[in-house]
Amino acid sequence: MLKIGLDNAQPGMTLALDIPHPQQPSQVLLRSGVQLTQRIVDHLRRTSVRSIWIACPNGDDDAVLLDVHILDAFKGIVDIVGKTFDELDDGPVPKFPLTQYSTAISALIDAVVNNPQAAFLAIDLFDFAARPIVRHSAVVTYLSVLMGLKLEGYLIRQRKRLHPERAREVTNLGVGAMLHDVGLTRLDAEVVERYEATGDERDVQWQEHPSLGYDMVHGKVHAVAATIVLNHHQRFNGSGYAGGGRRALGGDQIHVFSRIVGLAETFDRLVHPVDGSVRPAVAALSSLLGPIERSRFDDQVLRALLAVVPAYPSGHVVRLSDERWAVPVRYHHVDPCRPVVRVIGDPSKLDPDQPILGEEIDLSEPTRTPLSIVHFDGADTEPFNFAAPDLMAEVALM
Repeated sequence: MLKIGLDNAQPGMTLALDIPHPQQPSQVLLRSGVQLTQRIVDHLRRTSVRSIWIACPNGDDDAVLLDVHILDAFKGIVDIVGKTFDELDDGPVPKFPLTQYSTAISALIDAVVNNPQAAFLAIDLFDFAARPIVRHSAVVTYLSVLMGLKLEGYLIRQRKRLHPERAREVTNLGVGAMLHDVGLTRLDAEVVERYEATGDERDVQWQEHPSLGYDMVHGKVHAVAATIVLNHHQRFNGSGYAGGGRRALGGDQIHVFSRIVGLAETFDRLVHPVDGSVRPAVAALSSLLGPIERSRFDDQVLRALLAVVPAYPSGHVVRLSDERWAVPVRYHHVDPCRPVVRVIGDPSKLDPDQPILGEEIDLSEPTRTPLSIVHFDGADTEPFNFAAPDLMAEVALM
């Protein structure tokens, strides 16, 4: 499976994933398995669709793992988050359907546990929610659950008053992540517009949204989930906020679930800044590893993020430092910027009837002539590449 820009789509290529309707993401514009014709390609180019996932011939799709159960579970999260925000727009605070929330989170957990390697690769596929707040909340939920599962032993140590079985349970982590930004719906429109124009979190009125959200959910969801809503902007070095005149917390004063959601939320906002652009994951991870940003987050939680979010997602076309084109197919969690890649030809000249993926190269191998990824999805990424982080040395694969 390969992600290509629509400019490189050719008749004869076969869709590997459904194409959601750009204006109605819950509806499918084209189903997976459809073979492209010139008429279809021309139609897609008249829409806002910018890229598609195509199948690789001759069994090469096995090189990029994907589990449709994970995608279906994520869509379930999108649906219920979307309904919640629709109800919030209508006025009174809804009852918050906890059974539906828990069922959706449990489905996601089951799908991830059954195929954890595919889960690492799926994060890049989640861009079909129409409303930014719905997309953001759903992605933060997905990331938080993945990180929570990765941190099982750490959760047990952090929640030592609980039985280990309860301590490692992440359903309420998922529920809190789904609802972490509900307080935004109670801010004045001008406050939200000001933030969307500047991205400046120092606005004291903007900083009220965690407290407003907590007031909305307190007593209606589990106390741990409500704590996530209140403290997802608290920071490990004490530099965060919760609003409502509450003091800043730091270190272990912040519940570990709030630390997880806080990092997931920050990562997604780095990838999707307020100007509407999309930054490569490697740029966001590089920012988080800078000394100032790193001090704001728990190292254990940052390890978990690096372990589940590829710097270069599989299936995307990249350019190597020797000017060859390639596709990442396997991720090194201890050395995120040096994945295993498969060489391909010029993406603008792909032949749908010929094998696409060629020679395999492990960019982390020290014996090879040094190679690196320098271009990803239209962006120069060489300035963002980072060496194997020291904090990843102790991480084991899920």
